[in-house]
Amino acid sequence: MANRFIRWTRLEDYQELSRNFEIVNTLGALDASEFEIRQPLNQLPSYTSRKCKTTIKLQIVSTRDLEIIDAAVGFPGSLGDSRILKNSPLSQALGVRLGQTDYHILADTAYPLREHILVPFRNNRDLEDHELAYNRAVKSDRQVVERAFGLLKMKWRRLKFLDIFKMNLRHDGWIDDAPQIDDDDEVDPDYEFDEERETEAGVEKRRRIAEEFIF
Repeated sequence: MANRFIRWTRLEDYQELSRNFEIVNTLGALDASEFEIRQPLNQLPSYTSRKCKTTIKLQIVSTRDLEIIDAAVGFPGSLGDSRILKNSPLSQALGVRLGQTDYHILADTAYPLREHILVPFRNNRDLEDHELAYNRAVKSDRQVVERAFGLLKMKWRRLKFLDIFKMNLRHDGWIDDAPQIDDDDEVDPDYEFDEERETEAGVEKRRRIAEEFIF
């Protein structure tokens, strides 16, 4: 039933969708999160995360309104976020969906830098002020995907523990006490360096957008 409810936004809606993000031409944010499962009979090590729990991972793209417009689920908990992206349909679909546009989605430093996937600068203690400002804007914009996961997880917890958890929704649909994840660029367990992590087009686009934060 996923295709009935999870659909990529229409091209004619791109401009409106990106209107309220700090980073220009942003459609949404990408991330993956773990969900606990019963111990599988086979491949237990693959489904054991670094937190020593048996999990599967869900990858989503969330809009500013917390609408999930892309999802891929079922990856083993031990798999890093960048590898999940590489093995998901989204990896190839982005070229078709955004290839002839200047739009992109945002991700953290666990992901590769591409023309249509923008990530923060690695914090090497030598960033310029406008690069730090760009990083802060990316972090702020990326909160939508963390809130989407928080809302999703609390919804399922509510069904399981109805008498414990209480939903607190504001009038705009944002959840006040959704789990917040602090993106620390210096401690990134999913970071896997390789020579193809940054494309020339991605580096140039990020530089151009970051320079818009020069005052």
